[in-house]
Amino acid sequence: MIDVSEIMSDPDFTKSITRRRATLAVANEGEATYTYADRCITAIVQPAKPSEVALLPEGSRLNKILSVWTACDLRAADGDATESDVLVIDGASFRVVKVEPWQTNGYVRVFAEGFIP
Repeated sequence: MIDVSEIMSDPDFTKSITRRRATLAVANEGEATYTYADRCITAIVQPAKPSEVALLPEGSRLNKILSVWTACDLRAADGDATESDVLVIDGASFRVVKVEPWQTNGYVRVFAEGFIP
């Protein structure tokens, strides 16, 4: 495989987006809440192809889906306590719904669906 990590920081292909990551915090009363930390990351952002959208869970197919390639760590919800990362791209919010790890090649690819927070 070809290491494409150098392209992940090339301004001709990438743009700056915001990764909003939820972290579980426990209040004094024992109530669990989420706090959010924003980080600016560099990514290649493209609309997902129809053949790629067809592989996503059925409920996600109705929303706008983006394919995002980045050298940064991104995560989707795992069904337990982990919340999906939210990507803020040009002012719109997208929830990570699927992660394809390709770290040995220098990147991770995710599919993110548009939503209104």
